[in-house]
Amino acid sequence: MFPGHVSGQVFFFGDPEPFILDDHDKQNAVLGYAGESIGYLLIYEQPTDSASTAIVYWRYLSNDPPVTLIAVPGVHFRNPKLFHPYWYFPHDTVGYVFYEKVVGESTGLYYITVTPDGGQSLPVAFAVEGSVNNLYSYSYQVNSRMVYHSNGNVLAFYPTYSGGEVSFSIPDTVFTGEITDLAIQNDQIFWLTPNNDSTLLMMSQLMYPNYWSDPQAVKTEKQIASLGGFNFDYNEGWLSFTFEAAGKWYINNVYNHSYGPPYFYLLDIESDSAFDYDAFATYLAVKGYDPDVYFSAFIRDTMGAREVFMRNKDWDGDHYFQLSNLGTECRNPKFFLGEADGDGFRWGYLIWEAFVDGHWQIYQSRASFGWDGINEQQQPEGVSVSPNPARDFVRIQNSRELDLNIKIMDMSGRLILQTAAKDPEFTITTSQWPRGVYILSATSGRKTLTQKIVVE
Repeated sequence: MFPGHVSGQVFFFGDPEPFILDDHDKQNAVLGYAGESIGYLLIYEQPTDSASTAIVYWRYLSNDPPVTLIAVPGVHFRNPKLFHPYWYFPHDTVGYVFYEKVVGESTGLYYITVTPDGGQSLPVAFAVEGSVNNLYSYSYQVNSRMVYHSNGNVLAFYPTYSGGEVSFSIPDTVFTGEITDLAIQNDQIFWLTPNNDSTLLMMSQLMYPNYWSDPQAVKTEKQIASLGGFNFDYNEGWLSFTFEAAGKWYINNVYNHSYGPPYFYLLDIESDSAFDYDAFATYLAVKGYDPDVYFSAFIRDTMGAREVFMRNKDWDGDHYFQLSNLGTECRNPKFFLGEADGDGFRWGYLIWEAFVDGHWQIYQSRASFGWDGINEQQQPEGVSVSPNPARDFVRIQNSRELDLNIKIMDMSGRLILQTAAKDPEFTITTSQWPRGVYILSATSGRKTLTQKIVVE
């Protein structure tokens, strides 16, 4: 389990679990809300052969099988994104799936609407006026705006409502020139553009009512590889990027508020190559500019496998943890905000791809959290741990005799013990353990008790 803090309270990312295990490769998954009658969808690419890629979606809170949204022999459909203009039209019952259609050297941007009865529209051409229409992003926040790159232009638009149907505005041109990555966060558009022997991180701010400010360079580095941190709508304006300096790669973050210069928050993580990562931050603290909590997930080689690691920065300091222990290749971690858990909290998801049994599968780890603490209802009933601090032993009380999966890790994320127990009382000997803090988790079904244990 992965511990962190929000406003002084503890919450946890759970053990890795697959969404779907089958004989198909999967990649570039997104998770999001598609309307109150459809619910939440997991959407991903699924290669069908060397010349074709399909877009598939699954109602992940249902027992429905996955559905192929679109597949055509000899055509690649890539980079799906789920768009729902929730803040404008909260009761709209249609989900919008945008994607890129790639045929040879030509790339077009299309969307298909999905309805609650499982039906879907024919593809709608959104940007096909040239040969290259790609690199697109949309805001999960209040204004539900979208931005895309079309034939050398950065274009922004927003949803409108006319004749009982959702449509989209005429795009505004924000920038013209070569770019290598693109993101929109709240009312700010960020993109990367080459500049001689360096890379510029550019930004444009939405001005009232529908006017974008002149592009400005926020940061210049020798090389910036990618943008991240824009899939999680509690991110509050933080955007992350990877950059190279003196032969090493790092993750930096920018908070570009409406007053004063941008604030940068550099993580003390380095790599020999560009990071495969994602990140998000919560609300800014009352004093200073440090976020209340900052999460980053990244891929790192360990014991012959590329596993998912996480870093949490909060009021209690820096914490590093190995989240996955699959013993295999992992890639492309992304944070998404999911459904409410029924008790005033939201499920936050980390999603990534893992090469398991010869196929790339979609894995997830999730945490139920809000700004008031953990969701106590997610703990198994009748389970408690004592004494704490401990010296010679730790006793787990299990009054309901639940089937428990018990794990204990040290603060570096190393697994110390894993066992199963159903007895009403279970004792773990700790007399030979080094003094320090350990993380104990006792899981029954989807409920987990997670607790820090101090061994004296």
